[in-house]
Amino acid sequence: MNVGENTAVNFTFYPNPSVDKIYISNSHDIIGIEIFDLMGKSILKKKGSGKSNTVDISAISIGNYFLKVTSHIGTSVKQFVVPR
Repeated sequence: MNVGENTAVNFTFYPNPSVDKIYISNSHDIIGIEIFDLMGKSILKKKGSGKSNTVDISAISIGNYFLKVTSHIGTSVKQFVVPR
């Protein structure tokens, strides 16, 4: 995972911090969602569907993570926190 990946996808998500679900929206259809830990290890990966998606993060441990969202026009990565 390259943290510098931000190619024309300006997605939004909430809440941050979050303990159970993250809600993601984008102006273009989301085709992929992936969560990485700070070491770059993939923790969760799922296919996107449409412009709004929900990700269940209830099984993810306390910490800081990167949320990678991909659409047909590119990819973007943002950081979020699981506080518990």
